[in-house]
Amino acid sequence: MQTKELDTLLKRLKNSSKAEKSDYGAKIQELQKQLALDREEAQKIQDDRDEFLSLALEGYQRSLVVGGKYDLQVVFRLVSLWFNLFSRKQVVDSMIKTTKEVISFSSISLFLLVLFSLPC
Repeated sequence: MQTKELDTLLKRLKNSSKAEKSDYGAKIQELQKQLALDREEAQKIQDDRDEFLSLALEGYQRSLVVGGKYDLQVVFRLVSLWFNLFSRKQVVDSMIKTTKEVISFSSISLFLLVLFSLPC
């Protein structure tokens, strides 16, 4: 929305008189500052999201390495993250790392169980 507003102000600035140009110039500067702040905030949110995703993947990985009665739930959550975020390199790399560290008969059977229970 703000970029549309900025584009509109820039168009008006080109067709304005000298007196109006200073008003438009001030509005444009203010809007550009706000856009910069919004971009920074969006980047911070994305960084936080990446950090939480990384922590979740590490936690699930540790849970599988330790093993226990919740292995099946952990596998379902890992596979769900993997399928929902397959385009993100961080998720794919984490899944590869997890499968290498957790390879055992029980975990393979859990992964197969999950794969066969997915709807096609």
